[in-house]
Amino acid sequence: MVFKFNVNKGVTLIELLIVTVIISIISGVIIIGTGSSTSDIELFNAKNTIVANINKAKEMALAGISAEEGQDFKVGVQFNDAGGKVYSIIREDNTILEKIELPRGIKYNATCEEVFFIPPTPVVEPEDCEIEVCKEKDLSKCHTIKVNKAGLVE
Repeated sequence: MVFKFNVNKGVTLIELLIVTVIISIISGVIIIGTGSSTSDIELFNAKNTIVANINKAKEMALAGISAEEGQDFKVGVQFNDAGGKVYSIIREDNTILEKIELPRGIKYNATCEEVFFIPPTPVVEPEDCEIEVCKEKDLSKCHTIKVNKAGLVE
């Protein structure tokens, strides 16, 4: 008994089109899904940058950078930008040491205009401050930073 197989050598145009459409749909879903997670990462990074800069101001105050002899050197972070896009590391005489801008699409809202650290222990003026870092287009996605009167940043 001999079997004969009818073997076609090639792929039809319809099969190629179907495979191309399936790959396009899967690629589109993946690209759209990673867009929102990228902005979540940017929000998380912006929050961590603000925390790092608050800690930097605290370290500068405790180290007495640019302080004159016998004088306490207050350093703080100023959150008085009306748009919530820019904040600054400042000295108590309002000299700006560093100006930081948040990434596009992210803004902050602070309960205090500035947080100063007073050496030799990191006492904070005002006593408590909360900074909320949010996406501009989706205010339900926010991270909160708290600075308590002892200088602890959470």
